Amino acid sequence: MKRKWKRTLSILLSFAMVLSMTGMNTVFATEGDQTIGASGLCEHHTEHSKDVCGYTEGTPEIPCSHEHTDECYKEVTKCVHEHSDDCYPAEDGVSDNDATPSDATPKEPTECTHMCSAESGCITTEPDCSHEHEDDCGYAPAVPGTPCAFVCEECAKDSGQPSPEPTPCTRTEGCTLEDGHEGGCDGAVLASPLAAPLADEISIVSVSPGNEATDVPVDTDIVVTFSDTIRDTDNINVRLLYSDGNNSTSHGGSASASREGAVYTMHYANDLLPDTTYSVHVIIEVGENILNNFENMPTFTTAAAAAVTTVTTAAELKTALEAATPAAISVTANIELSDAITLGADHTLNIADGVTVSTGNNTLTIPDGKTLTLSGTGTLTANAANIGIQVNGTLKLTDGSNLVADSIIVLGASSTPGSLESNGGHITIQNSGTISYGIYGGSDTGDDRVALAGGSLTVRNTAYDGITGVKLDISDHCTVTVASTDASVSGLKVDEMSVAGSMVRIENTVGQGLLAKRLTVENSAVTVTNSAGTGILITDYQQDAVFNLKNSTLALENTGGTGLLINASDSLLIDGSTVTIAANGGTGLGRENTTAQVLGANSGKLTLIKEAKLYIAQGIFRDRGSVFNGTGPVTVGAENSPASVEAITAGDYVWDGQHFTKGAASTAVTGELRLGGSTVVSDLTTNGSGTTTGGVGWAWNASTATLTLTGDGSIGDDGTIKFFATGDITVEVNDTVRASTLQHSNADAGKLTLTGGGTLTLTVGSNTIALWAGAGLTISGPTVSASTTGSGSDAVRVNQGSFTMTGGKLTAIAAGAGANGITAEENIAISGTVEVTASGYRGLFAIGDINISGGTVDAAGTGSSNPRAIVASGALNISGGSVTAGSASNTAITATGGVTVGDATLAVGETGESKGVWGNLTVNHANANVAVNGYVSTTSYGGDDGNLTVSAGTVKVTGDVAGDLTVSGGAVTVGGSVIGLTNHTGGTLNGKQPPTQITFAAEQTGGVSGTADSTGIRLTFSQDVTGLTKSAIKIDPGTGWAGSSGEPTGSGTVWTVPIFVVREGTVAITIDQFGDFGVSNNPQTVTVYQGGGSAPTVTDVVVSPLQANVQKGTTQQFTAFVIGENDPAQTVIWRVTGGGAGTSISDTGLLTVAADETAATLTVQATSTVNTSKTGSALVTVTDTPVTTYALIVMDGSGGGSYEAGATVTIMADPLLPGEVFDKWVLTSGGGTLADANSATTTYTMPGNAATVTATYKAAPIGSHTITASAGTGGSISPSGTITVNSGESKTFTISANSNYSISSVTVDGVNQGAISSYTFSNVTDNHTISATFRYNGGGSSGGGGGGGGGSSSGGSTPTVTPPDPGKPDTATNAETKVTPTVNANGSATVTVPEKSVTDAIKAAQDAAKKAGTEKNGVSVTIDATTTGGASDITATLTANSVDALIKAGVTKVRIKSDAATITLDLPALKAAQATAGGAVTVSAKPVAANTLSAAAQNAIGNRPVFSFTLQSGGKPVTSFGGGSAAIAIPYAPPKGEDTGKLCVVYVDDNGGVTYLTDSSYDPNTKALIARTGHFSVYGVGYKADAPVFTDTANHWAKADIDFVAARGLLSGTGNNQFSPNTGMTRGMFVTALHRLAGNPQAAGEGSAFTDVPASAYYADAVKWAAEKGVVSGTTSTTFAPDRAVTRQEMAVIMANYAKAMGYTVPKTREAVTFADNGSIGSWAKDAVKAMQMAGILNGKDGNRFDPQGTATRAEVAAVLHRYVELVIDPATAQGWTQNDAGQWLYYENGKPVTGWKQVDGKWYFLDTAGIMQSGGWKQIGGKWYYLYADGSMAVNTKIDGYEIGPDGAWKES
Repeated sequence: MKRKWKRTLSILLSFAMVLSMTGMNTVFATEGDQTIGASGLCEHHTEHSKDVCGYTEGTPEIPCSHEHTDECYKEVTKCVHEHSDDCYPAEDGVSDNDATPSDATPKEPTECTHMCSAESGCITTEPDCSHEHEDDCGYAPAVPGTPCAFVCEECAKDSGQPSPEPTPCTRTEGCTLEDGHEGGCDGAVLASPLAAPLADEISIVSVSPGNEATDVPVDTDIVVTFSDTIRDTDNINVRLLYSDGNNSTSHGGSASASREGAVYTMHYANDLLPDTTYSVHVIIEVGENILNNFENMPTFTTAAAAAVTTVTTAAELKTALEAATPAAISVTANIELSDAITLGADHTLNIADGVTVSTGNNTLTIPDGKTLTLSGTGTLTANAANIGIQVNGTLKLTDGSNLVADSIIVLGASSTPGSLESNGGHITIQNSGTISYGIYGGSDTGDDRVALAGGSLTVRNTAYDGITGVKLDISDHCTVTVASTDASVSGLKVDEMSVAGSMVRIENTVGQGLLAKRLTVENSAVTVTNSAGTGILITDYQQDAVFNLKNSTLALENTGGTGLLINASDSLLIDGSTVTIAANGGTGLGRENTTAQVLGANSGKLTLIKEAKLYIAQGIFRDRGSVFNGTGPVTVGAENSPASVEAITAGDYVWDGQHFTKGAASTAVTGELRLGGSTVVSDLTTNGSGTTTGGVGWAWNASTATLTLTGDGSIGDDGTIKFFATGDITVEVNDTVRASTLQHSNADAGKLTLTGGGTLTLTVGSNTIALWAGAGLTISGPTVSASTTGSGSDAVRVNQGSFTMTGGKLTAIAAGAGANGITAEENIAISGTVEVTASGYRGLFAIGDINISGGTVDAAGTGSSNPRAIVASGALNISGGSVTAGSASNTAITATGGVTVGDATLAVGETGESKGVWGNLTVNHANANVAVNGYVSTTSYGGDDGNLTVSAGTVKVTGDVAGDLTVSGGAVTVGGSVIGLTNHTGGTLNGKQPPTQITFAAEQTGGVSGTADSTGIRLTFSQDVTGLTKSAIKIDPGTGWAGSSGEPTGSGTVWTVPIFVVREGTVAITIDQFGDFGVSNNPQTVTVYQGGGSAPTVTDVVVSPLQANVQKGTTQQFTAFVIGENDPAQTVIWRVTGGGAGTSISDTGLLTVAADETAATLTVQATSTVNTSKTGSALVTVTDTPVTTYALIVMDGSGGGSYEAGATVTIMADPLLPGEVFDKWVLTSGGGTLADANSATTTYTMPGNAATVTATYKAAPIGSHTITASAGTGGSISPSGTITVNSGESKTFTISANSNYSISSVTVDGVNQGAISSYTFSNVTDNHTISATFRYNGGGSSGGGGGGGGGSSSGGSTPTVTPPDPGKPDTATNAETKVTPTVNANGSATVTVPEKSVTDAIKAAQDAAKKAGTEKNGVSVTIDATTTGGASDITATLTANSVDALIKAGVTKVRIKSDAATITLDLPALKAAQATAGGAVTVSAKPVAANTLSAAAQNAIGNRPVFSFTLQSGGKPVTSFGGGSAAIAIPYAPPKGEDTGKLCVVYVDDNGGVTYLTDSSYDPNTKALIARTGHFSVYGVGYKADAPVFTDTANHWAKADIDFVAARGLLSGTGNNQFSPNTGMTRGMFVTALHRLAGNPQAAGEGSAFTDVPASAYYADAVKWAAEKGVVSGTTSTTFAPDRAVTRQEMAVIMANYAKAMGYTVPKTREAVTFADNGSIGSWAKDAVKAMQMAGILNGKDGNRFDPQGTATRAEVAAVLHRYVELVIDPATAQGWTQNDAGQWLYYENGKPVTGWKQVDGKWYFLDTAGIMQSGGWKQIGGKWYYLYADGSMAVNTKIDGYEIGPDGAWKES
């Protein structure tokens, strides 16, 4: 029974009890949904009725025929959270997750902190039918849980006694719902499943208030005392009921409850109604039962409401406050007291908003025992010369009320303590008097108390203490700000102070901000900003003072004085908390003398910032093994400084039980040093010194890991300086030193840093690198010259890290072939006033980004084979300095991520040269000066970059711009052509101002769908135009396809473009800048039409291949061609005959032969859906031996697939375009035999290798006609297909029958010509058709065996299964924290995330990771900012401290969830944000109105969501993510008809341009569009409506994946609107798809290394790139085999290589799996298969097989590419629902497939022991029958096949 259902029953029962207060004991029991026993019947009341009793007893008759509609359901909360052990109390019980839906008996998870939400899947819908059964329904239904409330007055008169108790249950044990109530239980009192009947054990001893009590306060507590302790597992429900004159009403109110032993208390806070009589009712829920046996419950009456008195004058207020009767006093005008006032009773003073009541020079006294409650949002001000308010009783502030102390407020007097309480109020102490405190404890008891819950306290006294002599309690998110400015002042001076769940900020300029004897801070944040004096002083001269900081943060931002001072013998205990000490001056943390202590507990942490000042005890800090033993104040050193016993360095120090410890003990650099070929230091942990034979003095300092070189000279001997060592090493050059090489580069080497002011010259002639570093290289001072002459020998190389130069001068010259000047495997960063000269095959080369922010850089590419001056696989960012790039080739710079120039100078090539920039070039600074003596081009052939974008500065390009040119500012000169579009809106272009901006509308002309083709597109401009030409107009296909057939005609505002239509549907019209006009609303969408034709007819169906050998247990793909006239649909019905039960064929033609198939042959048939009398067939021979297949690619046609050698395959050319005719088939590669090369439909005999066949076309001759020829099964016609014949010519066709067949008939233009063998069309003047059919004559062989050949079998041996290495997921441990945004009337949500929420989440994640032993995987934090009402946008702020905590914790990512969107920042992005301004970080997602978007954006996005995403730091925009990235998720529910694979995130740039993001996807588990980006802007949900629509994928398991890759252009169709999903993937196709996914990068060098890769092949560039990057190697040194099929294990290796080439570390999202056929995986592929499986990129097939040697199909590759893209965006996409590579559904949690019952989105699913979801019909599970729908969900509360199904999903057996 669900908790919500119980609550409903509780309320219903309460109502019923009002009617049964006469003393009759009402007992009822329920079973399921039927009432089975009831009281209330007697001789006067013989049967129940609904009106009187509240229910009628059910009568089993004819079921109701009402069928539920959508209106019969409601939204409900059903929690799907899977509880852990921590969610339950200690008692044993059965978990929901251990039982099926029918037998689950959940116990209450009383310790669970999970909160239900729609996102968590807990909020869903369930039946809520309002239909009421009537007579025609056939029965009277029982109302469950409603007892009969009828009380017979006659019976009462007769006996004066209540009705007798019901007959007890005859069971010897307690009778429960689960028992079924056999054995005479009817009418019995039910026992709890957990205990015997409650009535026998527990009674009520007392209830307070007592019976008939009067004048009960409206804030009274209802206290129920039971005779015994109520167990935690039992649920008590106390309700108050009152009558509103017509019926009883339940009072809910806002009461809270508490229980202690046998006492249960309901707390009301002024929530009861005044002057109202209440009845107390007690209900206890025990397990599944609701029990009530408590009679004679008391009633009480609340006190009348106090009269409301409105006052506007001081006299009226005095009278009201001194009155002896409690009253509510309303003040509506400003009042200053004219006399002293003593409160006469408990009054409420409501001060209106904006109104002030001030004491003036008088005192307001609240006597002992009296309470004055402030309400309203006005202000009470104490501003007397001495005491403004004297509180001997209690002064209360309610939510929003304000109290200001301009003079003293005294609490208590003599032996009477006073109390100030605030619940959400605001107190300000700003006393500036010379003798005045703010709030003063005036009694002798020490018990004067200030208690603040919520609201705020602000203390800014300028003389005397703000609050003194009281006990101060701060709680419930109260905000405290203390700012004292006088040396004699303590902002807060208290004996005892506690802070819980609040924020305190002390801004001290002098004196003490807070002086306390005992200070406890728990779950709070304290910030001390101290400029003089002491921020916090802990001192007690009578006993030891203690500052206990528990689970909190303390930030000491000290600029002078002492931030926190611990006095003598006193202590600071850092318990599970973090103390941060900044470096702003003064002493951050101090102690009075050596007896003061700083201790830790529960991993308390001190964070020290460089230059911070400390005065701290010896032996407290341990820095990487060294214990601090200083004798006085210490200044914190740099974080990476060596550990020292006399100094402390910056970093985090965590309490380990003895010390605050930073890091592990430092590990010295180990290894040896060789100079001149000789080992001079064999153990680098020891010091050494000496002089080389060349006169250079050297000294090795082991403690600093520094080699110092002094004296002018050479190293001598072989001139080498080599470290064979681990760890970071510094080389200090102080004089002029010459050597051959400097190397610190072995596999585990650390970073190498060059310092000093000398000169180091490195010259080497052999094949050796001059300056070689392993993990990173930094040059910060010396002048370095490195030169090499050897082939492939770089002058400077960094193997695994980045190269950084911040000072000095570097010359790097590599003269050898293929050698680079400077190479870095990661990034290159050049800054400061440095000079860098680099030349080589690539002058500067970085696998990552190259960032130049200062200095002078001169780079040159030398040698042959396309050298480059600068190459960046990432981006080239020039934000400062001067860069010159020259090259011996025609390309100087290549940057895949584009070139951006800011406040800098860039010169490419010399005047008169033609040196290009490959990639996008962006110039955005007014001081930028860019000269490209050449062109701007794409990084790869056909790529979409090569754009030039200028918003400021001076730019000159002498050559062409291959992409688009956008000029919005600056001065731009382009000497060549612009291949793409020109958008000139600002600045000058070639000396001209921007053209006139115009808009246009477009519509088709002449077309009527089904009747006539569109003949043109009419363009209507916003003003008169001239100079419009065909070259300016671009027509892109969408769902339709059209082309321009001539120049546009027209004048003024209206022009028409003549077109021809290939396919009806939408096309996009884009108009480039022309004449003096620029178009601002590109593109416009137009629908073009095609005329209709005659109805299609079918003449034949041909199945391909016609014959095939298929091994048992494998599959074979068949294709059907429907031949006829007027383009008949190619859809067919597949069937297979002759086989056993396990052999089947899918509706896409995939034949599966069972492993135990006994038939020798099978027949595959395909029947046309247009004409079911037309059927084609193929013969299948079943074999026991493997069948080798080869890939056939049909270019510009269909019929491709995987076939064995000798197979006869039918191929068909694509439909003709207007103005062309079929020419012939060409054997592009691989050979093979064509039956008729000149026929558009023919057969092809497969060779013993992969092959490619291409259909070619030619222009149709003038006056030509077509003859369509076709033949049925059993023969052929030659020529066949569509034949073109010139007017007046003749054409003869020959008809031939196969063996055992004869010609049946030949039909010409619909007329049967008989059984003729030839027919001639003479003097052709029109189009014709001819078709032949054949008759089977019997005889012949029914098949033939195909031999095996080769190989042998050992017979009966069991293959050894070799499990992979054990593996666990490496995903970060995530902790989620919930915050509540503020939502305004417009639906905008804003939230500043509490720092404690962040730190608590970090700690929770770290603790969980530690418990699980996964600390190495890192942690992440999710902030849930969703709302219950659904906000339209979100603005979320992380405070500077929160950002600092996240970065210091090294979180892998922080995710902010909201109703509008989810934003995720990785750690580098978060660091970049912090570096921008160092303040709070704010992310926002705000919706963008569709009408404000450009036409292109509106066309792409339509009415779908679109948001402007921003990221700010300290109020400044964050423009760079520092190499990091962000992920966004936009919730979206695709409407019916939208394919999820075609959904993309669309990026809208500042100019309204649209980019469909390839790396975006729809995630069905989160129901959102997800994408990864390196910057924030406008992003929306787009739909690729123009993506291909395939006829053979509609029901394929990989349809969404296929749509995904097709919409992004990664894979295209195979022709004839088909994708051929089950066709094998070739090597050429695969690398082409990966090349496109990588952004079509340009490979280096000219030509191809492979002789079988023609330069004209579509895959040529991809093969070259893949080989260069190590993605795929050749089959030999000279061959690539592009047409060879790819196996599944090869696919795994290729994907692993691709990820490595892209610099992507593949995560482990799933546990490693041992496949059943693991032993068949090649040793060379095992690691890759394991990595791809654990990443979730590759899955297994049915039967836990991987099928390593099986051919990877096009569908499988589509799925792999889709999964890879989603994984890069968010590894969490590998969890939840997913399909394996056989299309079967699984559900993953924590890296493992779920088995058994699983509830998802409110529906139950069953997954077998392998994790495969079961579906489609009746299933017997656990001995019970369930019905699972086609989608796998379990049926409930319905009838299927005549069988009734209950609410638990099980069949109700009769």
